[in-house]
Amino acid sequence: MSEISTIYDDIKSLFSTTFPSKTEMYDPIDIENNDDFILKDGYGIDIGPGNNTNRFVSKKISVNRAFTFTLSKEIQSVNNDLSLRNTVVKEVFEDQKLILDIFEKQTVSASIAKSLFISDGGVEYLLGEKNYIVLQTTLDIEYIENL
Repeated sequence: MSEISTIYDDIKSLFSTTFPSKTEMYDPIDIENNDDFILKDGYGIDIGPGNNTNRFVSKKISVNRAFTFTLSKEIQSVNNDLSLRNTVVKEVFEDQKLILDIFEKQTVSASIAKSLFISDGGVEYLLGEKNYIVLQTTLDIEYIENL
């Protein structure tokens, strides 16, 4: 199995064990394509573009690849209750911090050489019949792939 497959499986395992009550999104790229029961308390994992780091490693290639993790949570607001909205926003950022802490400790996958928090998109809202808060976080993950 390739290193990228191992890393992807390890990250999926991390999310399912860290957040057993959350549901994985089947479309982590176009968030609105996911069903309400997923967005109510969900997560998504998107494997983004990669590039060669140009490190010399005999018969191997060092790859730096972007991974985007999406967290979503429903706002069950009654009469525009700001305290409830603020609580949900904080819960999403606490979930993000938990994931970032695990990556910082380098305990996600033995196949990851290095991981680096790049950015997040800030709080986004999906408004409609039901309202959701969404937070997308991008990490660069470096790994060595056999040729």
